[in-house]
Amino acid sequence: MANYKKFWQMDVSPISKLILIYISENNSNNISYSDIAYDCNITRKTVINHVKKLCDQGLIIKNFTLDSNGASLPNSYSVV
Repeated sequence: MANYKKFWQMDVSPISKLILIYISENNSNNISYSDIAYDCNITRKTVINHVKKLCDQGLIIKNFTLDSNGASLPNSYSVV
């Protein structure tokens, strides 16, 4: 089991902590907002708001991905 102690010590909301843990568990995968929302049992809009806050706080990095035609694909995220 991964050590999540660093997440619990962060000064962010419980939902943000849940999203951080989810992202750290799925770090090598491209993850859609809908995937996070469904798996964490929260709304897509809530995910969007918390991911933006986490990016603004420098706690995660959002990596945009495109297919060969330039169409947007689900993003990948890195926990800093």
